[in-house]
Amino acid sequence: MNDEAARRLIRWYGRRWGIQCWHQVLKDVCKVETRQMKSAQALSRVLTLDMIVAWRVLLLCRLGKTHPQLPASLLYSPEELAVLEVLLKKSSLEEI
Repeated sequence: MNDEAARRLIRWYGRRWGIQCWHQVLKDVCKVETRQMKSAQALSRVLTLDMIVAWRVLLLCRLGKTHPQLPASLLYSPEELAVLEVLLKKSSLEEI
């Protein structure tokens, strides 16, 4: 194995951690293992959305650590922020 091949393998291995984190978000946040769909097409559709959600969750976690001052409006549309606000209010009411 030459030096370039060794560097390439190291880069691939370095990406492994991010892939593992993404799969963990799919399992823990999106609950993909509990999906009970009636068709492969429905499962494919929901998994597509879950993969996007998992990617955004990881992005937000990384950005939150490196740039905590960034406004949410940079990454969320006004509609998404409105939904998140409703969910936040609902969850805080359930804690009372």
